[in-house]
Amino acid sequence: MKKLAFLFIAISLFTFTAVAQKSKKGKVNSYGEAFVAEHVISLSELQEKMKTETRFACVFEGSIVQTCQKAGCWMEVAMPVGDGMTVFMKDHAFAVPLEKCEGKKTYVKGEAYYKELTVAYLQHLAEDAGKSKEEIAKITEPQKQLVFSASGVQIVEGGKGGKKTKKGENCAH
Repeated sequence: MKKLAFLFIAISLFTFTAVAQKSKKGKVNSYGEAFVAEHVISLSELQEKMKTETRFACVFEGSIVQTCQKAGCWMEVAMPVGDGMTVFMKDHAFAVPLEKCEGKKTYVKGEAYYKELTVAYLQHLAEDAGKSKEEIAKITEPQKQLVFSASGVQIVEGGKGGKKTKKGENCAH
């Protein structure tokens, strides 16, 4: 009986952390690992930190530019300087909504690092983003980029999602 009670409590706690939460910031939808958005850094601080670090674990606050349109396995956040930063959902363990996230505030927990992205991979990301064949064909050089591996994502007043694609489906990452 004690095992059953413990199991019920554990399932209840898991369910509570997986559903939308209310906070001072408004309605927050959580994906992946549950976390408290504290000791949050700005993306300017992250860019500055990455001038001297090869990997850096943190929670950052940003604005979503776009999400993967096939599986929700990555999203791009706006950076204060340069192009947006791609945030990959760690190990395809979870996915974010495929649409209605653009411009939303997000808190992301995980690790920043630099990654050499091949032409084929960059073209794949462009295809996932819904770019035209002409735009994809213009990608001809590999790029070393600052990327982020997210263990958890919170989206404030987040999107409702659209297509019901399962995590990782139709995606080569």
